[in-house]
Amino acid sequence: MIFVLFSDIQFWNKNKSMEGLSAKSVILNFVCQLIVFLYLLDNDTSWMILASSGIGVCIEFWKIGKAMHIEVNGIYGSLSP
Repeated sequence: MIFVLFSDIQFWNKNKSMEGLSAKSVILNFVCQLIVFLYLLDNDTSWMILASSGIGVCIEFWKIGKAMHIEVNGIYGSLSP
């Protein structure tokens, strides 16, 4: 599991373009991972499983920023894609 997460992070760090990738699929993956995490949280699942799923949710959220190139600019914190 750790190797898969490391490999995924390494791919997204090296990726400079979204050619062949879909931003919508990245968002959908995040939503699915979040739903699974919340379901596991609601069912009193082992902390080890929760930690693994929680890290996966965090990585999916980070990928959204990489896929959509979101930056926070200015004094008011406006978002610019």
